[in-house]
Amino acid sequence: FFHANGGAWLPDGRTLPGALDLEFAEEGDRCHGLDREQMVAWVREFSDEYRRLSGRNPVIYTKTEVWAECTGGDTTFGSHPLWLFDHAQVPGELPAGWERPTLWQRAVENHLDRNVFFGSAEQLQAWAASPVG
Repeated sequence: FFHANGGAWLPDGRTLPGALDLEFAEEGDRCHGLDREQMVAWVREFSDEYRRLSGRNPVIYTKTEVWAECTGGDTTFGSHPLWLFDHAQVPGELPAGWERPTLWQRAVENHLDRNVFFGSAEQLQAWAASPVG
């Protein structure tokens, strides 16, 4: 559904890959009713299907605390691009398995997300065009 309804990626240098948004639930169980093993399996299933359809890994958007609590700090997704949600002056500790973020959501100001790509405009275009990552 996601891929067919706006989440598809194209190697055109403008279309960013789809992202799996893993945040705490606003109501009820913080990890959406899934235990750690179930959450890791769900992330893997989404990732595998997205890769099958698009040819590349999805970006994983999450916060270190969410990843630790909901996946138990699983380290097997470190090859996926990380979009770190951390509203701070500098990026904090990364979720287990990642050595660096690709993107960083550093703030929300006036209802607008403030995001940083770790690289130049040319590197962003190359990353957007590459099936690797």
